[in-house]
Amino acid sequence: HGERYQEIEVKLAVQDVATMRSALAGAGFVEAVPRSLEQNRIYDWPDGSLRERGELIRLREYAGQQILTYK
Repeated sequence: HGERYQEIEVKLAVQDVATMRSALAGAGFVEAVPRSLEQNRIYDWPDGSLRERGELIRLREYAGQQILTYK
């Protein structure tokens, strides 16, 4: 009965980062993971068949964590 990891990502354009940080802090949020470099490595078969089917294997590394995803 292992836990299933589900990633949900929403991207929003932010025009004023300082104002956004202030608004998040004002709402009671705290920074959980300091800013860090994120590296993504995408893997496919030599013939590109994963990409052709709209699939993806990604190894994401950030803040000392590594996450392998298949989409």
